[in-house]
Amino acid sequence: MRYPEGHKDQTRERIIESAARVFRERGYAAGGVSAVMEGAGMTKGGFYAHFDSKEHLLAATLAWALESRYQRLTEGLSDDDPAWLAEVIRRYLSQEHFAHAEAGCPVPALLSELHRAGAEPREAFEAYSQKLSGVLASHLGDGDAEARQDQAIAILATLVGGMALARAVNDPAIANRTLDACREFLLAALPEKNHESATAKAANGHD
Repeated sequence: MRYPEGHKDQTRERIIESAARVFRERGYAAGGVSAVMEGAGMTKGGFYAHFDSKEHLLAATLAWALESRYQRLTEGLSDDDPAWLAEVIRRYLSQEHFAHAEAGCPVPALLSELHRAGAEPREAFEAYSQKLSGVLASHLGDGDAEARQDQAIAILATLVGGMALARAVNDPAIANRTLDACREFLLAALPEKNHESATAKAANGHD
């Protein structure tokens, strides 16, 4: 049977999307290949036509899910807006993101398992975290490049750690306090210019 052009790529993407859901909800170790393939509407036997191993699947899933989440996180934001970083912090540590782990950033759910998952997934995460910290650093002004990079790494660690801690507790009040504390801590550490939107600057007569 001949499949239409692009069928294999579409099938691979379905598997990755299913893996992203399964791994977010169950974790990597508990999220088996059978559950992933069932979620993609396929049998387990078709897995190895697309991936060499579960580790290979995790690496591809991380790359896809991280980029997908970044696009959603920054949707509607202008790179030229000084308040870009403050808004990203608010969105990441929001109640909406907290309540929808199945569609959110995969890192809080998988971070504790990555060191056991093999080199390929760690390399995928490392590449993306370096890229993202570079983007965050670029929104921290024109100061010393090394200092901005260090601050960006600290921001990334607090975002992920704060969300992971909030989701790890049963008491909603503690979860909310964790999110609020991390959000306010990060916002307070930003330069003043990062709190003023491009719209506000224009209204105030600034360039």
